[in-house]
Amino acid sequence: MPYEPLEISTPKPVLSWANHSLASQETQMAKNVASLPFVFKHVALMPDVHLGKGALVGSVIATKDAIIPAAVGVDIGCFTGDTLVPLADGKSYPLVELASWRREFVVYSCTDTGRIVAAKASARLTRRNAPISQSGSRQRCGN
Repeated sequence: MPYEPLEISTPKPVLSWANHSLASQETQMAKNVASLPFVFKHVALMPDVHLGKGALVGSVIATKDAIIPAAVGVDIGCFTGDTLVPLADGKSYPLVELASWRREFVVYSCTDTGRIVAAKASARLTRRNAPISQSGSRQRCGN
């Protein structure tokens, strides 16, 4: 998949694999990040890039002599409502259905040592119609 450099004035270039244009707030956020003094080479925008907090969700920021652990845009684990989740009962359910249960359920989980265990989980809707890009087409997160 080819990338395109965004035509914005920043100390480091912003390269986009998104195949869609950015909204003005997204462009400003990309400019802000690409202007940080410790950005190494360029900022990369992945196909799922969308507005975050401080950094665009779906951006990759390589740094030199710095670590910025919060530069993930604060949208980790965004899924659409039709995403199937396998439960320990052997069945898979759409995420939107699990969120409607408003209770815990048992899923398979992985421990820090890589062991598969049963664990309690819950699902909840965090945002509606948040723009994301999937396979080159605009989709909405949280449907």
